[in-house]
Amino acid sequence: MSTVRSKGDPSMLAGRGRGLLPWTPHHVAVAERRGVASVQSIRGCGLRLVQLAVVGLLTLLLAACGSSGGASTASAPSADRTVKVNLLDEMKFIPATFEVRAGQIVRVELTNKGVLVHDFVIRDLEKVIKAEVGGGKKGVASFTAPAAPGAYEFVCVQPGHEQAGMKGLIRVTA
Repeated sequence: MSTVRSKGDPSMLAGRGRGLLPWTPHHVAVAERRGVASVQSIRGCGLRLVQLAVVGLLTLLLAACGSSGGASTASAPSADRTVKVNLLDEMKFIPATFEVRAGQIVRVELTNKGVLVHDFVIRDLEKVIKAEVGGGKKGVASFTAPAAPGAYEFVCVQPGHEQAGMKGLIRVTA
């Protein structure tokens, strides 16, 4: 919000356009001689500045207290097991196989080492797990390992990637 100030405004006399400060005894005397300001009006300018500063500080404090700094989401349970998987443009997951225990909470940290978009999809669970990762980016997929031991496939479902062999296995043990 900008304020238009007139030539006779006392704040314009304070250091000739440098804002409300500094008001030296010389500036006060000049303003009083010209009849555009009095000591009381100059003190009022300082008081308004302090009031503005206090209001601004309170606004910042209230904003900081009322915000967590990001989107509010339910936090995921901490992982029992973290697996790092690289996604390659050669249509491979490295490692292509990893092992987890039944019922374990698993966090898969994905790093796309290529330039193509890849994803990590597990279709055989109660709920489909999917994480898409852009070229050179990182992503995360989290899931709870099935209670039934066995082999569960993960794939990249980008067009042609699964058919080119971009698949892997999760071995679930008891």
